[in-house]
Amino acid sequence: MNAITHQMSSAAGAGRGSRRLPASRAGASRPAAAPVPAGPRPAGTMTAAVWVIYAAAILEVAAVITIAVTYGSVHAAVLAADPRLAPAQWDRLAFEITARAVSGGFIAVLLAWLARANGRGQDWARLVLCAVFSLSALGLLISLSDHVARYATADLAVGSALLLAQLAAVVLVFTPQASRYYRRESDR
Repeated sequence: MNAITHQMSSAAGAGRGSRRLPASRAGASRPAAAPVPAGPRPAGTMTAAVWVIYAAAILEVAAVITIAVTYGSVHAAVLAADPRLAPAQWDRLAFEITARAVSGGFIAVLLAWLARANGRGQDWARLVLCAVFSLSALGLLISLSDHVARYATADLAVGSALLLAQLAAVVLVFTPQASRYYRRESDR
């Protein structure tokens, strides 16, 4: 059947009660697919927990910046407090400060990754978050025992805010609403 015969039969068929498709649907070969239903939405508690973990990651970056900015004043305060400080002692302290700044960058990335994993309901992520919080709390206690408040008050303030954010996140991911979300996600 050639193109002219096909057009004529289509036009003839149109007059016998057949319905013509609108121009927008004339070229459609199949109906539009139905939207895929989204998975269960996390509870409000889980959404809050994820945002608090992201905030902790941002606070970790702030802590790294604070450490870098206050390095000189900490050095001056330590020397003023103990002028007989041996160079080897300062070198040890400088190494600890540098190690804290470098590890802070890694912890910030880890917290952002944990926020995403917790948002997806991955149960292991809240356990890792607990471990990160525990290590942060231990580090803050060690800093307090080393009298950091006397030399680096800004560092201590940012570290305390970071620890409180991590504590809030840990509490939120272990609420009953969050626990139901983790169980529901792990059942899939």
